[in-house]
Amino acid sequence: MKIEGISRGIFWVLADTEDELSPDRILMFAKGCDMDGIPVDFIGLNSSDGMSYNHKATWIALPKKTTHGKPFDYYPRGRVEIRNGKATIWLNANILHLADEIKHLFGLNGIPVSVREDGSEHYKCHFDRS
Repeated sequence: MKIEGISRGIFWVLADTEDELSPDRILMFAKGCDMDGIPVDFIGLNSSDGMSYNHKATWIALPKKTTHGKPFDYYPRGRVEIRNGKATIWLNANILHLADEIKHLFGLNGIPVSVREDGSEHYKCHFDRS
């Protein structure tokens, strides 16, 4: 689901195998925002500062049909942030090849975007632990 205009938010790629790491497996939660990342509204946002989505809080609110009973950090995931007219995509290294699709889905094609592979424990998933 592509959002009109630029947006910020979170995403997962619901893949159990590396062969499944494809654009049709992206599950995203996006909120339209201005060029400083201020959301158009705050409905549904659940991060501690109320400005975005939190992976864990969003995941636990989803139906088991979507989560397949897996923990929030099982699938590779990432986040899109907007600040000062620039976007940053933070993501797990296993889904780096999907960065262009994520840019498109979040409406980032008209602004500068940096893609940051986050190798920290925070973004590790089942591919990194097996």
